[in-house]
Amino acid sequence: MLAGEKGLVAAAQAADVVVNAVVGFAGLPVTLAALESGRRLALANKESLIAGAPVVQPARRTEGALLVPIDSEHCAIHQCLARSGDAELARLLITASGGPFRGRQRDELASISVTEALAHPTWQMGPKITVDSSTLMNKGLEVIEAHELFFVPYERIDVVVHPQSIVHSMVELVDGSTIAQLSLPDMRLPIGYALCYPERLSIPFGAIDWATTTSLTFEQPDRATFACLDLAYEAGRAGGGAPAWLNAANEVAVAAFWRSASSGSTSQPSSPRPSGSGTGARCDRSTTCSPLTPPPGAARPRRWPGARGRDDALFAGRPGNVGVLVTTLATPEAAPEAAPTPSAPSSAWALVRLLGALALITGVFLVLGLGDLLLVLAVIIVMVMVHEFGHSPPPSGAT
Repeated sequence: MLAGEKGLVAAAQAADVVVNAVVGFAGLPVTLAALESGRRLALANKESLIAGAPVVQPARRTEGALLVPIDSEHCAIHQCLARSGDAELARLLITASGGPFRGRQRDELASISVTEALAHPTWQMGPKITVDSSTLMNKGLEVIEAHELFFVPYERIDVVVHPQSIVHSMVELVDGSTIAQLSLPDMRLPIGYALCYPERLSIPFGAIDWATTTSLTFEQPDRATFACLDLAYEAGRAGGGAPAWLNAANEVAVAAFWRSASSGSTSQPSSPRPSGSGTGARCDRSTTCSPLTPPPGAARPRRWPGARGRDDALFAGRPGNVGVLVTTLATPEAAPEAAPTPSAPSSAWALVRLLGALALITGVFLVLGLGDLLLVLAVIIVMVMVHEFGHSPPPSGAT
């Protein structure tokens, strides 16, 4: 009997259709196992494609491998593109509900509660993706996902706010026509689509009663307030390891929000900002790509608090700092000073371990010429060591 990551990988290698809904970058091994085994992958774990694109894209070329997106927006685009060739495509239009804070200004988001962040107006989702939706970081990640899924350049991918969440995305063609996929917000429809593709599920989900549907409205996203959207565009255009660093920073920032909300802390997470351009660009790791500082005295969780039925106190509505997450992800230079670091011996030993691991991995993979895979593995090492940093005591006698 297998459990944990090994069990998931084994199941992905044996199944005919693999549904990957693992939360965050931890879903990468399942994505790779399914594709490299030539399986159909119904992908709900966008992070593995966004951060792991350098290794996922080659796996997509495995004989028999097929990737069908479950995200409602990308499932909609997948359906709209089914009868249109690349030469006919003008642009992709990804819709966004606007989240629970649509219409608010930046200064109104300085102190909000976990309950508010989880109050999505149209979708019932997991806690991590719901917080991402409240900052529009989720929509930014979906832009990168659309680029990787459909190989459409960023200048031809736009985001439009559609509060009713009935139009799930649109494809505009070169002759001015627009094809859209519409249904009531019900994830059973895209899940069924991915499971049955290329056939259609015979049981309807999300069917619209057009006699009672009164209006469909659209508006531009408020990029000044929800600056994470443009930050994701910037990371995507920078290419290379920038999307992986952005995704890693976002995962830790959201985890810090949960931790600060549950402990009553008011610490504000900072974030890396990608720099450079072109597919070979790399982050400037000297300052803005450093690991996030957790709230004082808070340990970094390996998994999202609340994702496995943790204490409901996390969702009790105490003030958090997701509003700060909205602003500082795009403006790290304005982030407050970092929280105090742990005691010197523990911190120094953790740092030595981190640098040693990175140096070893760097040497091996540079010799092998696997630069892109090196960046992905480096992100994993940094996230693991950041978790250990500050509360892994040095060995006896270490200084």
